[in-house]
Amino acid sequence: MTRNAKHVIIGTSGQLGQDLIRSSPPESEVVGLSHTDIEVCDLSPAAALIRDLNPTHLIDLSAFHSTDVCEIEQETSFRVNCFAKANLAKVCSDIGAVMIYTSTDYVFSGRELSPRIETDATDPINVYGISKRAGDHFQ
Repeated sequence: MTRNAKHVIIGTSGQLGQDLIRSSPPESEVVGLSHTDIEVCDLSPAAALIRDLNPTHLIDLSAFHSTDVCEIEQETSFRVNCFAKANLAKVCSDIGAVMIYTSTDYVFSGRELSPRIETDATDPINVYGISKRAGDHFQ
């Protein structure tokens, strides 16, 4: 038996998260989670919450994205942008949910003259871009 679609969005305090919540069809089941609801780096409680919510789709918009701070707090950058993504992907795999994750143009060097596409080679030049590229590999 196929279950009805249920979308959980992590990162609803940000602009994209707010836009997704606002534009969700009224008949869809959408649960929005902000940083106060879930700490993506705290694996056990985050996994338990996601399992309890049992989504068909998890949209993860969480990020540690202040580029200047990422240079100083490199460990935090990798915990949020890389390792938390791997953990969320594992939980989604375990429960059969599709995980949707946003990357960033910071995975590219910025020296390109034409628009980038997903299959272009990456070449990040800062910790934020490197941590996001590492997280991309877990999706």
